[in-house]
Amino acid sequence: MEVSELFSTLHNNPEFSEHETKTLEILKTYIKENTDLKIVDHNNFFYGIHDENADRTIAVRADIDAIANSEGKAFHGCGHDGHSSMACEAARLLSGKKIGKNVIFLFQPAEENGAGAKSCFPMFDENNIDLILGLHNIPSYKMGTVLLTKDSFADASTGICIKFTGAQSHAGCPEEGLNPGFAISNLVCKLDEIINRDIYEKPVLSTLICVNVGEKNYGINAGYGELCLTLRAQKSSDLSILVNTVLDEAKKSVEEVFKDKSSNVTISYELLDEFPSTENTKSEAERICKEIENSSLDYKYLDRPMRWSEDFGNYREKSKSFFFGLGAGEDHPGLHTEEYCFPKELLEIGAKTWVKIIELA
Repeated sequence: MEVSELFSTLHNNPEFSEHETKTLEILKTYIKENTDLKIVDHNNFFYGIHDENADRTIAVRADIDAIANSEGKAFHGCGHDGHSSMACEAARLLSGKKIGKNVIFLFQPAEENGAGAKSCFPMFDENNIDLILGLHNIPSYKMGTVLLTKDSFADASTGICIKFTGAQSHAGCPEEGLNPGFAISNLVCKLDEIINRDIYEKPVLSTLICVNVGEKNYGINAGYGELCLTLRAQKSSDLSILVNTVLDEAKKSVEEVFKDKSSNVTISYELLDEFPSTENTKSEAERICKEIENSSLDYKYLDRPMRWSEDFGNYREKSKSFFFGLGAGEDHPGLHTEEYCFPKELLEIGAKTWVKIIELA
């Protein structure tokens, strides 16, 4: 099977995070029939080992899940069909070769909801992995250009839902209730000032997602409300500071609005879709970037991390790591848009790039 045929099969069978059963079978079949990898199957994920009985082992991660389109149906709007196809082709190109290291190809589920990387931690317990590599295709950059950073490649982020419980009353007697909408409004007005404080190492961002106070019942003064935000930072440490700062200001907003009645308003919160920053291990990044600079690969250093988040950052808990980008075309539609489709012409380019970087790493 040609890599383009593999890609088309994956593209036409998209599956949501944690439901990638058919995708995994397609990939395992390709690996068995076209490479010399030894497959280790963990049901929700698998990896294949190019074993040279070498002293050093590196891993290559390919994500495999799809996202939802505007109709709620699964589609490969982020290019994970291309990522996994390129990894498979790289494995085929390496088969039978000696490069002086063992290479593990990991096919990871559930990147989009942040659950996948940690579910693959057993791979590290079963193998002595020195370094894990990952990539993402990046539209708006020249096709095939390797996009580099020695620091953070993608931002840390989390959703936060802050819940305010006051006291409901009749709409005709609002003074008898404690409507949290006023405290929420107060906090929303502070968000711009919060992210511009001189307490972060790198820039941070807060995006207002949803405000929900009461219902469309015109006889009731609401006693409950929620504020939902997405918080984002280039560094995971800054994200922690930002979360704590927002929560502190939520408490202050209640005190400012309700004054001596503020103790009667309770605040709780929930964090959702948590992603660490994808930060490269400095020593590995410096070494690999220098090798790439001295190679035939076309490369470019990024001015700042990508604003979107990647669960690849979780692998820093288990190994040294290095993440890079691969240009998908300067005029290519953006990731997660309805128009996006992984460019087929990048498949062979990307596979050969993988092989080169595996050799350099």
